[in-house]
Amino acid sequence: MSRLISELPYEIKLKAMRYSNVPNEDELAASFVWDKTNEGHDVWSEIYKGNYQPFYNYYSMKQTTPKQWCKKKGYNEYYVMIIEQYLNDIGK
Repeated sequence: MSRLISELPYEIKLKAMRYSNVPNEDELAASFVWDKTNEGHDVWSEIYKGNYQPFYNYYSMKQTTPKQWCKKKGYNEYYVMIIEQYLNDIGK
């Protein structure tokens, strides 16, 4: 199964983009060596298969959308739009 970084939940997307050492590479399997990450190969392999729970278990976090994050911080819908656009732009 092909998994694109740009299609991942944003917490995972940001982490993958930090690890990426291939400019403009959107394919998760080709962008960095999974064994050399803090999470390890097993977590990234599950992410590649579409199972994000091992990542959230590793970091003991719940999946949060930009809208949920902005609501928690007290930001309005304008900021949700800005954050989503930013995440889309950096994922390209």
